[in-house]
Amino acid sequence: MAGTAPDLSALSLQEPRLTDLPKELLPQLLIAANDPYPCLAVEKLCLVRKEWAWMCRDGQIFEAANKILGYYGKYDSLKNMRAQLQQAGDLSAWFPPSDPKVYFEEVCRLLSQASDPAFTPMVKPYLTRDFTTRPYFQLLAERVVVHLPDWLESLRETFEISETSPEEELALFHAVAKVAVQSDGETLRHVPFRMRLLRKYEKVARLAVDETPSAVVWVPRDAEWFLDLMKNHVIHREPRVLLNASNLFTQNDDDIYTRLVAEARDYARIYMTTAQWDFKNNAVRDELERIRSAQEQDMINGVLYSFQEPNDEQRYRMLDLEDELNDLEEYMLRTVETYEALDREYRLLTTP
Repeated sequence: MAGTAPDLSALSLQEPRLTDLPKELLPQLLIAANDPYPCLAVEKLCLVRKEWAWMCRDGQIFEAANKILGYYGKYDSLKNMRAQLQQAGDLSAWFPPSDPKVYFEEVCRLLSQASDPAFTPMVKPYLTRDFTTRPYFQLLAERVVVHLPDWLESLRETFEISETSPEEELALFHAVAKVAVQSDGETLRHVPFRMRLLRKYEKVARLAVDETPSAVVWVPRDAEWFLDLMKNHVIHREPRVLLNASNLFTQNDDDIYTRLVAEARDYARIYMTTAQWDFKNNAVRDELERIRSAQEQDMINGVLYSFQEPNDEQRYRMLDLEDELNDLEEYMLRTVETYEALDREYRLLTTP
């Protein structure tokens, strides 16, 4: 993905064509790979020097760029990819073009589409074998879930992911899940339950909860990192989430749960008192009152029989301010409700 440091493990001076690259070119290719728009950055290199322009026409620059950007996946060259696929004999799903430039442009086009929120609702074909067998499918899937995180569920169903799936499929699903939960932590629920207990999914769970605190309900209680997430990453941000997750605790957790409720209640009290003060003392209310009082003052100063209505700018501004004030009030009421709910729960737990 754009902005991610390229994997250089596939680069070697023993690889075909890379020995032909001018020593000034490879660093520029690496810079282009880190550009927010790497495809465009690579193509711009063709305009820098005549020698590089020739290498673009010859395909050498695009061969190297495909390797650096991970477009060849596990293969070290386009030639070797085609040879291995032919040897495997299964060409019914997809077979790559022979020209590195054509291959590069095809991958760039698909990645651009997958990154476009307007296009992502139409990504169903990406789960056919025509796409899932391509070496850059993981890059494609990661782009899709940035804008359509629930697509992770479709990916899981397509590959029938479970803890017994082939290692290559598990690695793919893990990488895509890590991206999806950073867009919406609730997508953690699409990871099979038993896999959420695996140590390798601790990072995925932490990313999910950091993005969406309520996603902690999808972390198994038996996971070693569950209590740490609840105590240090959830209740200070969203105290009420603890009540929503109360069914995850067992009788053996009574003391732990009581302490967590007490701590969450303290945070909820802080949020409540702050919200109440903000609602009563804020610039939004002051500005709204100034506009209204200005209209009343006009009436007092002689305009008794022809009240001057606010102009359009004032009217729209008043509507915006009223909406903001309503939002502040709704938030304040939610904080009060959260504190009262946690206070009732704590009293219930501590009353003999």
